[in-house]
Amino acid sequence: LTLSVAFTYLDAEYKDFVASPFGDLSGRPVAGVPELSASFGAQWDKELANQDRIILRGDYSYESDVQVIEGLLAFITTNPDGTRNFQTGRNAAQPYRRQVDLVNASITYAMNNGLELTAWGRNLLDDRYISTIFGSVAQGQSVSGYPNQPRTYGVSARYRF
Repeated sequence: LTLSVAFTYLDAEYKDFVASPFGDLSGRPVAGVPELSASFGAQWDKELANQDRIILRGDYSYESDVQVIEGLLAFITTNPDGTRNFQTGRNAAQPYRRQVDLVNASITYAMNNGLELTAWGRNLLDDRYISTIFGSVAQGQSVSGYPNQPRTYGVSARYRF
C-alpha cells in the first residue's frame, strides 16, 4: 500500500502592479492561483498466488475557489472625459471563477507474462470548470474559454518485455 499527500498554501498577491492593463492591481490576489491546493493518492499492489498482480489506484485533486483571470481587455470602457475605466474590464471577468475537485481511479490486472489490462476513469465526479478565458479573436466583447476534460473512462492494455 502506497499513500501520497501534498498540500500547498500560497497567498499570492501583487505587491506593486500599478501599470497593469486593468489599472492598479497592487495588493490584490493574483488571478488563476488558488490559495489552497491538495492532492491525495492511494495505490494498493497485491501479488496473487500465481505471481500475477492486482493494482488498485485512486487519487483526488483539489484547488480552492479562484478568479480565473484579472479582467477582459475588450470590456474596458472609455469615460466621457476620455479616460479609460479599467474597472469595467475587471468587473467583466468577476463571474469567471473555478474550484477544482477531481477524482480518478483505476484497476489493473498485471500478468506475470508482461501483459497488463487496466480499467480507468478520470474526473469521475464530472467536475466542470473553465480553466482559462480570454477575449475572442475578432469578436468584440465576446469571451472564449477552455473547459476542463469531462468525465472519461476506458480500458487499456500493454505488454512489458
